[in-house]
Amino acid sequence: MPELERAFVQLRKDDAAMKLKTSVSTPILAVFLMLGIVITGNAVFGLWGVQRLADTARRVGNELAPLSQAAMQVVVHSAKAGEATEMFTATHDMDKLDASLAEIDIADSYVAAMAEGGETPVATLAPVADAELQGLMQRAQEQLYDFRLAVENRLASEFDEFGPSSDSARTFREDFAGLDAMFKALLSEDGPVDTMHARHAVLASRHAVTAASRTLFDLLVKLDPEQDTAPVTAAFEAARVALNKAAQAFRAPPLEEQIAALETLSEDAAWILESHVEALRYRAQLRRDYDAAYAALAGSTGAMVDRVEALTTQGITEVAAVKSITLMAAMVGAALMVTVTTAVYLLIRRRVVRRLCSLARVLSELNAQEGEVRLPEWTSRDELGLLRDQVIAFKDGRDQIARLQFQQEANLAQLGAKEAEARAAAAGLADRKAQAERAAGAMADRQNRRESMIADVDAVVGAVAAGDLGQRLSLDWNDDQLDRLAASVNGLIDTIEHVFEGANRAIGEIADANLDVACATDLEGVFGDFQQMIGTTAIRLSTVIRAIAAAGDEVSAGSDDVTGIARGLARENATQAQTLSQIASAVEQINTAVAANAATARAAREDADSAASQAATGSADIDLTIEAVRQIAQSSAEIVAFLNEIETIAFQTNLLALNASIEAAHAGDAGKGFAVVASEVRGLSQKTTQAAEHIKVIIDRSGEHIDRGVELVEKTGRQIGTVHSAITALTERIAEVDHASEEQAGAVKSVAGAIARIDSAVQSGAARARTCDTAAASLSTESRRLSELVAAFRLAPNDGTDQEPVRQSRTAGERPSSAEIGLASRSAQRWVNAPAIPRDDASFATPSAAGANRTTQERGAHRSRSPEA
Repeated sequence: MPELERAFVQLRKDDAAMKLKTSVSTPILAVFLMLGIVITGNAVFGLWGVQRLADTARRVGNELAPLSQAAMQVVVHSAKAGEATEMFTATHDMDKLDASLAEIDIADSYVAAMAEGGETPVATLAPVADAELQGLMQRAQEQLYDFRLAVENRLASEFDEFGPSSDSARTFREDFAGLDAMFKALLSEDGPVDTMHARHAVLASRHAVTAASRTLFDLLVKLDPEQDTAPVTAAFEAARVALNKAAQAFRAPPLEEQIAALETLSEDAAWILESHVEALRYRAQLRRDYDAAYAALAGSTGAMVDRVEALTTQGITEVAAVKSITLMAAMVGAALMVTVTTAVYLLIRRRVVRRLCSLARVLSELNAQEGEVRLPEWTSRDELGLLRDQVIAFKDGRDQIARLQFQQEANLAQLGAKEAEARAAAAGLADRKAQAERAAGAMADRQNRRESMIADVDAVVGAVAAGDLGQRLSLDWNDDQLDRLAASVNGLIDTIEHVFEGANRAIGEIADANLDVACATDLEGVFGDFQQMIGTTAIRLSTVIRAIAAAGDEVSAGSDDVTGIARGLARENATQAQTLSQIASAVEQINTAVAANAATARAAREDADSAASQAATGSADIDLTIEAVRQIAQSSAEIVAFLNEIETIAFQTNLLALNASIEAAHAGDAGKGFAVVASEVRGLSQKTTQAAEHIKVIIDRSGEHIDRGVELVEKTGRQIGTVHSAITALTERIAEVDHASEEQAGAVKSVAGAIARIDSAVQSGAARARTCDTAAASLSTESRRLSELVAAFRLAPNDGTDQEPVRQSRTAGERPSSAEIGLASRSAQRWVNAPAIPRDDASFATPSAAGANRTTQERGAHRSRSPEA
C-alpha cells in the first residue's frame, strides 16, 4: 500500500508540471464562425428576394388585375351595345336604342377611368404608366366615338319610309285600284264588251297589269339593294302591249282611259324603283360603316386587353424570375452549409474522435489486463495531449499495482490449502446424514403408492359399474404385490368386455337382417348361458322368416293365375270393342257421306234458287241501268253550263289574290306570310280554269261512250232473260235429288245408333276386365314385395344344409302347414310390435362375407321397410 500512495503522488506532480500550449476548440470555433457568416448571408439574400416578390405581386394584384377587369368590361359593354343596336333594327323598340347608347357611354367611362385613374363599378383603378397601353386606350376612345356616330346614323336611317309602306307605294296601290275598277266595269254583264274575243283580250290585259303589280311588290318586299329591276319594267311593258292589243280587238270598246291610267301606273312604278333602290343602297352603306366601326372598336379593345394581359404576364414572369433567383440563392447557401458542416465533421473526426478512440482502446486494454498495452503514437499540446499523458501515467500506476497484487495472491494461496483440509472433514459427516434421509423417503413413497392404488381401483370399478369397460389399471407400481393386483382387476374387466362385445355383435347382425350368426360359447357360468341364449334366439327368428316366405310364395302363385285370367278376358273384350269400333266407324263414314250428299243437294237447290233470283234482279237492274245512262247524258249538258260559271269564279279569285298581294306588301314584314298565301290562291285559280276546260273536252267524249253503253246494256238484258229460264228448270230437278238424299240419311242414322249402343256395352265389359287385371297385378306386386322383404334376411342353415335364399326354401308345389303359417304370423306380429334396440352400428362386426359387403345405408333402408313387412 505505501507503493500505491507513492505512485499517486507522482502522478499529481506530473499533472502540475504539464502546461497547455493550444486548445482543440480553436479550429472548431473558426469553422462554426464561418458557418454563421454563410447562414447570415443566405438569410439576408432570402429576405431581399421575398421583399421583391411581394412588391411585384402587389403591383400585379393592385394595378394590373383591376385594369384587366376594366378592359373586359369595355369589351362586354361594346358587345352589348352592338346587340341592342341589332335588336332595335329588328323591332324599332326605343328602349333598345337607349340601351345601346347607354352601353357605349359605360364603355367610354371605363376607358377614361383606365387612362386617368378613378372609381369603377368593378374596382378602383390607378393611372396607367405604360405608354403603349395609354396609346391603345386613346385609340379606343376615338373608336368609341366613331362607333357611337355609326350607331346614331344607322338608327336614324331606320326611320326612313321606303318599300311597301312608303307614300309612293301607297299612291301606286290607289292608282292600281282605280285601273282595276275600270277593268271590272268593262267585264261586267252590262258592260260595253259584247264579244267573246274582245272579252278575252280585256281579261288578258287585266291579268298582265295584275302580274306587273305583283312583281313590283315582290321586289319591294325583298329589301335587296343589289336586286335587278328589269323584270318589273318588262312586266309593265308586257301589260302595256296586252292593253293595246285589247284596244285593237274586233268590236272592242274604247280603252284610251285605261291606257292613260296604265301609263300613270308605270311612271309611279319607275319612281318607286328608283327611290327604293337608292334608299336600300344608302342603308347598306350605313350598315357597312357600322360594321367597320364595330370591328375597329373590337380590335382596339382586344388589343388593350391583350396589352393588359401581356403586362400581367410580364409581372408574373418577373415574380417567377425573382423566385428562381431566391431559390438558387437558397440552394447555394444550403450547399455551403453542407460543405462547412462536412468540413467541421471531418475536422472533429480527425482531431478529436480518432484520438479519443485510441485513448479508449488503451483504457479498454488496461481494463481487460490481457497482453501488452499499445500506447498511442500521436502527440499534441492541447487538451487531448494532456489526456494522453494522464492515460500513460495511469498505465504506469496500474502496472505497479499489479505487482503488489501478485504478492498478495501468493499469501492467500497458502491460506486456501488449509481451508480445503477442513472442508474434507465436514463432507464425510454430510454423506452419512444423506443415507439416513433416503431410507425415510423410501418408506414414505411405498405408503403413497398403496394409497394411489386404492384410489385407482375405486375409480375403475365405478366406471365399470357405470358401463365404461375401457378403463384399466396401470401395471407399473414398482411393487410386485400391487402389480399382480392390478393385472387381476384388468383381466376381470377384459372378460366382461369380451362377453358384451360378442353379444352386441350377434344382436347387431340380427338387427341388420342377418340371422346366420354364431355367438361364441368359450365361457362358463352366467356368461356362457348368455351366449347360448343369443344363438337360440337367432334360430327361432330364422324359422319364423321361412314360414313367412312360404306364405308369400303361395300368394304370389295365386295372384299370377288370377292375373293371367284377367288379362285374357281383357284381350277378348278389347278385340270385340275394336271390331265394333270399326263397324261403327264404317257406318259413321256412310252416314257422313249421305249427309254430305244431302247437304250438297240442298246447297245446289239453294244456289239454283239464288241464281234464279239474281237473274231476275239482274234483268230489272239492266232496265234501271239503261234509264240511268240516259240521265247521265242529260246531266253532261248541265255540267258544261256549270263549268262556264267556274271559269268566271276562277277569274274573280285571281283578282282577289292580286289585291291580297298588294295589301300584304303594304303591311311590310308582317304581311310576308299572307303574300305567300295570296300567291298560292292565284295559282289555284289559274289551275281551276285549266281544269274546267279539260273537263269540257272529257264530257264531250263521255257522251259518245254513253250512247254506245246503252246499246250494250240492252243486249245484255236480253241474254240475262234466257239464262233465267234455264236456271228455273235446273232448280226443280235439284229439289227432287235433295228429297231422296234426306231419306237415305235418316235410315243410316238409325243403324249407327244401334251399333253405338252395342259398342258401349262391349267397352263397359272391357273396362271391368281391365279393373280385374289391375287388381290381380297389384296383388302379385304386393306378394313379390313381401318375398323381396323376406329375402333380405340371411337365415341359419336348416338341417345341416347350406344357406340359400328364403324364397327357395320350398318347391313351388309345396304348401306350408297351418302351424307354420300361424307361427309365422305370430312371430311377424311380435317383430313389428317389438321396440327398437338402440345401438351404435360401428360397434358390431359381421362374421359372414355377405353381411360384411352390405353398407350401412342398405341396413338403414331395410330397417325402414321392416315395419311394413
